Amino acid sequence: MNRTESQSAPPDQEAELKLFAVAWALASIYHVTGPSARSVGFLSSPTEAGFGHVVLAIAALLVMARPERPSRLMALAILGPITAWQESPFLGSHWLLATLVNFGLLMAAVTAVRNGGLDRAKLAAAFLPLLRWTLIAFYSFAAFAKLNSAFLDSNVSCASVYFDQIAASMHIATPIAVGSHGWAALVPATAALTELTIPVALIGRRTRALGVVLGLLFHGVISLNGIHLFTDFSSVLTAMLIPFLGSTFAHDTERFFDGEAVRHASTAFVVLVGCVLAAQLSAGRLPTYFIYARGRLLSWFIYDLATITATCSWLIRSHSARLTRSPLSWSLRPRWLAILPLLVVTIGTLPYLELQTAFAFTMYSNLRMVDGRSNHLLVRASLPVGHRYSGRVRILWSTDPGLAAYIGARYDIAWDSFCAYMYQHPGSQVRYLRLGKVVDFDNATIATPQFPLPSMFLRKLFPLRSVDQSDPPRCQDSFLRAL
Repeated sequence: MNRTESQSAPPDQEAELKLFAVAWALASIYHVTGPSARSVGFLSSPTEAGFGHVVLAIAALLVMARPERPSRLMALAILGPITAWQESPFLGSHWLLATLVNFGLLMAAVTAVRNGGLDRAKLAAAFLPLLRWTLIAFYSFAAFAKLNSAFLDSNVSCASVYFDQIAASMHIATPIAVGSHGWAALVPATAALTELTIPVALIGRRTRALGVVLGLLFHGVISLNGIHLFTDFSSVLTAMLIPFLGSTFAHDTERFFDGEAVRHASTAFVVLVGCVLAAQLSAGRLPTYFIYARGRLLSWFIYDLATITATCSWLIRSHSARLTRSPLSWSLRPRWLAILPLLVVTIGTLPYLELQTAFAFTMYSNLRMVDGRSNHLLVRASLPVGHRYSGRVRILWSTDPGLAAYIGARYDIAWDSFCAYMYQHPGSQVRYLRLGKVVDFDNATIATPQFPLPSMFLRKLFPLRSVDQSDPPRCQDSFLRAL
């Protein structure tokens, strides 16, 4: 990295923060309307998590209405982690990343207040470098996890599975990528290479444009999947990539939106988003569910296409000259802000220590770190701290539908995850295999010594995903009932 780039900051970062605020509000909206949605049919079946999503959506709309107000962005930053706690342990990896970014916003706000007040200039100066380091650290771990034998195997790779799902969404006959025939083997390798390239490219001034465009296109393609929605994940990454374009792009975008025609189009887009959110609350009925299901995709495609088009056209017009001449601030001031990137690195190492594998930075990677064994090409063995995967449970029969699903799915459950599930689902019967012994158990007579209940801290922050019995491990694209 050029030394002048690391020591100097753009003269005005306020426009960058304003643009990020809009994108971050949209990321929150695509989270509450995506696969993690908790407020579908909220009016007829209210829940605590559903209420959290409703409040988060309202806060996001308020930010979109006045993105220049830091106080509204701070409210969004507070509500994000609250919803993450409510959703955990069934938490999407994108929302774990978003939670870390929200913590970064709050840390930057503390710094700004201590320096004389919460204004956009001080908040941007503290937050934007923090955001960039967070994305670089996260993406590096996500890409590194793909370097395993199963992900590069086109028969089971998540890259192949999702490629075929995208094709099926476009009514193209599949399988295309799943299998060992012809060019199918190139799909996982291309996905891994793309993800490895993005964080490296973002660091260099001359390659930054490549990193941004490659990231936007990659996550734009992923979001074309109509079977497994990635609009939530892609929207979070889009919001984090835009600040890498610098203050000049933000100023040019701000001036573009000052035009009357663009303002009308923006208002129509916000109305569309509001209609989707309103329809979601009563989505138990067919008309409103249709508006919710179709409207969320329509709004995302409009937003994603507009972002990619605006970015590429701006870079072409300027021939990337303004981008390469515009230095980005990477300095974390005060230095205690480095706590957040260090936290990101710590979380990134947890799967390799077998401490947390449910919502980790290894999502959709086919990575398996169990009992000291690893399928990673470089990390040849995991370090099983606490040996939490020892004594896994294999379900043989159960009256509980959630546990019975494991029989056909061929997944083993970590012992503490199984104990937690049994406590949460009383009245079920189960026959399982553990440590070479078959056990018949009636949950109506659950005994604490036999089934120790893991602490809430362990269940919420360090959940373990179920282990595939197959070799190589298949692409697990969703949580099973006991994780």
